[in-house]
Amino acid sequence: MKRIVIVSLAVFLVVLTPSLVLAQSAEVAAARIALTRYDVAGAETVGAIHALGPVAGSEAADALEARYLRAIAATDLHTLALVTHDDALEGRVAEAMGSSVGSLDVTLRAELRAVAVGIYRAASTDETAWLDAVSASAHGGRATRGTSPRENAAFVFAALDAAADPARLASMGTGDESSLVGIDEGVRRGVAAIHAAHAAYERSMRGARDGDPWLVALMPALEAARERLRATTLLPRAVVPESLAASVAGGEGVGDARPDVVLVLGTDRVSIVCTARIRVPDATGIDVIAPAVHCPAVGTSRDISLPPAPAVAQPIDALVTALTELGVSEGATIALAPTPDAPAQSIACARWSLSRAGLSATTLALRRPDGTFATMPFAWAPLDQTAFAMIVHVRPGGYAITRGHEHTVQLPRLRGASGLSFDRDALASAIGSRGLVRVALDATSTVSALELVQAARVVAASGAQALLRE
Repeated sequence: MKRIVIVSLAVFLVVLTPSLVLAQSAEVAAARIALTRYDVAGAETVGAIHALGPVAGSEAADALEARYLRAIAATDLHTLALVTHDDALEGRVAEAMGSSVGSLDVTLRAELRAVAVGIYRAASTDETAWLDAVSASAHGGRATRGTSPRENAAFVFAALDAAADPARLASMGTGDESSLVGIDEGVRRGVAAIHAAHAAYERSMRGARDGDPWLVALMPALEAARERLRATTLLPRAVVPESLAASVAGGEGVGDARPDVVLVLGTDRVSIVCTARIRVPDATGIDVIAPAVHCPAVGTSRDISLPPAPAVAQPIDALVTALTELGVSEGATIALAPTPDAPAQSIACARWSLSRAGLSATTLALRRPDGTFATMPFAWAPLDQTAFAMIVHVRPGGYAITRGHEHTVQLPRLRGASGLSFDRDALASAIGSRGLVRVALDATSTVSALELVQAARVVAASGAQALLRE
């Protein structure tokens, strides 16, 4: 990116020669004083731009200076409005320049070209480059920190704008905070971007101390932006070691949940995995906020050995104790992720263990190849059997679908090159054709928990709510 060296009006006006000062009209003399600071909320600066218009368009000796002052001040206010999303200021600037908001950028560029002569050339050229940089960032271009105090200030606002979009924020990261073990790369780069924004804030202060009216006017909004960045919470995806052997998903999930705690359900153990929420308070610090008091370190797990599978689903004492000791915070999202050989009954046992510990899971999860989770939301089915119009029974031989008082419809497993598989396409068609809102699911104890989760995934992808029955 081209290096931008901004010569502010406050500095430029000091170095004008005495002969030019003597030749000034009253309007230009008044504007030179008014434009040493910018009144972004009131009418003083916009009024000065208005007053300079007639002089700028006349044959007066100071017409060029008036046009230059007008172009620079209007461009500065325009870029302030872009950076802070101040539509009201944008409208006032456009009206002062005799332009519409939609044509303001074109008008300002034409004015800057017209005054890029003599002693005004360098400053007008730099102002145009500054307008280019701010306009590109405001219209979705990649923001870079740059070197000037103004560029650093604009980077702070760009980072704040990007904070709601994890991918965009990550793209602004100039490094990768590798110290965050177990946190996915996108969040690590997002942390690096916010670190850079805090450092950019400190650099921007130099321009304000030097009296640049653009930065002085921006200071209240800039300080508020920094505080909002400090309060921004980054939500990493839970990452589990491959050794835990959670079932792998194909494709993306159908929910947007980022679990705080994941229970990986196996045949002889349950592994508790925690993620963390991240806040970045300054240019070097990182606050890692765990969802539970006694969470295992991010990237590790706490394993609970299981007794032989009970004949009926019931709480597992060791798991209840571990969940109680964990101290999960209120509102934390808990997900259940089965291993390929875990029986469906393990989900029901996890449910009762969570309930005994005063908790509940609301998300099912399958592991992606990169260790993060594809998720799907679910709820536990109420005892009232009339609360849903369809029940999907997952059986060893396929799906059995019950609709109200209708006969049960069988969807047998399909034989393919890799053996028998559940007919998920037929299940999706059966749900989608009815436009159902709530679909209940259950499974026999001999069915894999993975197949129950896959069926719930089909339900969620069809737009219905999946409810799990015992």
